[in-house]
Amino acid sequence: MTRNDFISALTLNVFSFSELRENLTRLGANLKQSLIDSARKTWESINEFARAHSTQGTDQQDAAVEEATEAIGNELTVRLA
Repeated sequence: MTRNDFISALTLNVFSFSELRENLTRLGANLKQSLIDSARKTWESINEFARAHSTQGTDQQDAAVEEATEAIGNELTVRLA
């Protein structure tokens, strides 16, 4: 193996490592966002179910659900950040 072949191979490996790192970073960010979105949707579904089976008035339910959903969403975002 000549010196130029070695440098070419080394450059290719460094580029591949950099590309792999970028792909893994993007994958991690996408996975994190999917997890947050899934948790929010699940929480909203649970709240909708609870609202449907609650005896409170509609306005009180909407305000309570909005507040709880926002609080949980903020907490999830902080924990997963």
